[in-house]
Amino acid sequence: MHRTLMGIDVLTLPNKNMVDYVIQLRGMLEYALHKAEETVNLMDNASAMEAKEQINAAALIIQGVVINLQLLDE
Repeated sequence: MHRTLMGIDVLTLPNKNMVDYVIQLRGMLEYALHKAEETVNLMDNASAMEAKEQINAAALIIQGVVINLQLLDE
């Protein structure tokens, strides 16, 4: 997913909304990857649980952005 999103040439997208959504997706994916890496290094349970919740929230937002992109594509 990361390679796919980073490989999209935003200059070829048909409208500004799609560009905005792809950029938002890239940012949220980078954030989720960072949090996933962070959980590997966390020693205390509370911090690991907080990072896991943030990853889940990022995944939910990513799903919403994907739905918006699909609607724009129709």
